Amino acid sequence: MVLKKSENKTLEKTASVILAGGVVIMPCDTIYGIVSITGDPEKRIREIKGRDEGKPFIRLLGTKEEIRTFTDLKISDEILSLWPGPLTLIVPDLSGGTVAVRVPEDEYLLRLLNMIKVPLVSTSVNFTGSPFLNNIRDIKKSFEKLVDIIVEGGDVDTSAAASTILDITSYPARILRQGPCIVPENVLK
Repeated sequence: MVLKKSENKTLEKTASVILAGGVVIMPCDTIYGIVSITGDPEKRIREIKGRDEGKPFIRLLGTKEEIRTFTDLKISDEILSLWPGPLTLIVPDLSGGTVAVRVPEDEYLLRLLNMIKVPLVSTSVNFTGSPFLNNIRDIKKSFEKLVDIIVEGGDVDTSAAASTILDITSYPARILRQGPCIVPENVLK
């Protein structure tokens, strides 16, 4: 099912489908993403993309404060000031591993996160090993039969880049992928 982002009931329908365990493609801050909640829907995304079981997904949070449910690392105010925005942080998680988290800047996505009150797992819209798709026609052609909803918000600018990934699990912090967020130099020292 394809729903226009601008339609009145799209947000509520999207929330309902996600909470029921559905998989949704929607515009995120920078590019289109495939999103769901953890558990079986997360496994379904792996199957759709052909993604390795060992490669983790980003967790999208509705607020900065929600990071406390994932890590007890003290994160500087300077880093947290970059949220909401296209910055993904890799932090040590509470079980001894790591987790990637981000508070998106997209108002629609934030409204969805605050409506469902649980983090979303997220990944780019592509099959593993292929570039991400930024044209809604291509997204529909490749994925419409594989997901429950595609929220159509127009094409993504071809110069769009995925979020900046900053690993703060060790000192000094390091950028794993440069995206639209520019991390202040002093954070990396």
